[in-house]
Amino acid sequence: MISNRLFRSSAVALLALFARGAAWGQQPALREQPAPAPLPPVKMHYDGDAKTGYSVINTDKLLKVRLWIADSQQQRKIMENGLELWVDSKGKKNKTTGIIYPLPSVSPALPAEASAKAGPPPPAPHSSLQTIAARQKEIKLVGFSEELNGIQNQHHPSGIDVSLRIIRDTLYYEAQIPLSLVPGISGDNPRVSIGIIEKGKDPSLFVGGPPPGGGDGMGPGGPPPGEPPPGDMDIEQFANNVIWYKYSLYRQ
Repeated sequence: MISNRLFRSSAVALLALFARGAAWGQQPALREQPAPAPLPPVKMHYDGDAKTGYSVINTDKLLKVRLWIADSQQQRKIMENGLELWVDSKGKKNKTTGIIYPLPSVSPALPAEASAKAGPPPPAPHSSLQTIAARQKEIKLVGFSEELNGIQNQHHPSGIDVSLRIIRDTLYYEAQIPLSLVPGISGDNPRVSIGIIEKGKDPSLFVGGPPPGGGDGMGPGGPPPGEPPPGDMDIEQFANNVIWYKYSLYRQ
C-alpha cells in the first residue's frame, strides 16, 4: 500500500513538473506586423533618337536606373565613347552629381580624310562587346563627397554599384546609388531629374580634323553650319544622345 501511494505521489509530482516546464517553454504570441508598402510599378520609357529604353525606381534607401540598348551601332557608341548618368536633386537639367561609366576608350587618332571615307563602323560582335564590358571595372564619380569623387571601383563599398551586361544581343546598364549620398535630396523636395548622356565620338581624336567646339570646328552635334558633311560619313558617331527624365522619389 505504501509503495503504491509513493508511486502515485511521484507520478503526480512528475506530471505537475512536466506541465510547468511546458508552460515555461511556451512563447508569447507574436504580433502581426503590417506588410511593407508595395513599390510602385516600374514605368518603362524609350527614346527613339538614342535607341535606348530606360526605367527609374527607388526604395527607401536606393535610387536605381536601368537602360537597355538593342541597336548594335548604339551599343558600340556607348562602349567606345562612354556614358554619363546624372542626378539633379533640384529637378533641373544640371550635371550636379553623376557617374561616368563606361569610361571612354582611348583610341589612336585617325586621319580625318580616312575616317570620313570609312563611314560608319561595322557592328561589333556581341562576344567582343561582352569582353569590353567585362574589362570596364572603374567608374568616375562627380559631385559626391570629396572622398568619393574621382576614379572608383564599379562595385563600391559605399553602395554605389554600376554594371554592364550583354544578354541575348541586348546591352543592359544598371546603376544603383544610395539616396543618402546624393547632396540635396530630402523629403521636402522629392522631385529629381535623371540625365542620361550617351557620348558621341570626340572629333579631336582625328588627326587633321576639325577641333571640337564652336567656330569652324565640328562640335558634338556634327559639322559647322553651312558646310555639308561628307556623303559617306556617319554624323551620328559624333552626336551626343541626351535624355532628361523628371522623377518623383517614392516614399514608403
